[in-house]
Amino acid sequence: MNVVVPLAGPGYVIDGEIKGLIDFRSEPLLKYILCSRPWHKFVSNYTFVLLDTPLLRSFASNYLKKWFINSNIIYISTFTNGAALTALIGACIHTDLSDYLIIDLADIYYECSIDIDSYFSNDDQLAGIALTFNSSKDQYSYLSSVENSRYVQFAAEKDVISRHASAGTYIYKNFLVYFESLLSTLKDPNYKRYMHNDLVYVCPIFNGAISSNYTVMMHGV
Repeated sequence: MNVVVPLAGPGYVIDGEIKGLIDFRSEPLLKYILCSRPWHKFVSNYTFVLLDTPLLRSFASNYLKKWFINSNIIYISTFTNGAALTALIGACIHTDLSDYLIIDLADIYYECSIDIDSYFSNDDQLAGIALTFNSSKDQYSYLSSVENSRYVQFAAEKDVISRHASAGTYIYKNFLVYFESLLSTLKDPNYKRYMHNDLVYVCPIFNGAISSNYTVMMHGV
């Protein structure tokens, strides 16, 4: 499986401090979070997308390439119109388009047990899995479900439409399904209803999957 970590947002470096280097349980936050994921040992490639600055180039060479030896680093010269598009840049370099694609914002720590193969083998129409936790704070993305099921009905950014807050990790069947879901979202005549602060976030892209007749499921952490 391939993991794309989009870190090119304007909030990743604040007052010269890189978010991924913040101390968390005596480890750098980013390293601790990614290495704690249940699929860590099965990852074929990590791809990090960073803004091209001297500070972040130093971060990549001194930390990322040492923590994740075979990782890919992509630098972009300016901010994109949201993490969903930044993630697309990272996903585009993977050659195995049929492999699982995980987009991990890597800013929320959680403990999780999940059998990804089981999910996709039991539902041919499954586009992706959203990892969720219980919350009502408007700082998170949220997903509403079809009644009495774990199937997602709608995904919203910074809008508390349910108690199912996104944990910031999105598992897609493969790159092609993500690309199709993103394209379907952006082609919606009312696509701006999926945006927040005029940015395209990752969570609402599940709406594009659903409108393309795929299913999306929630998995609690």
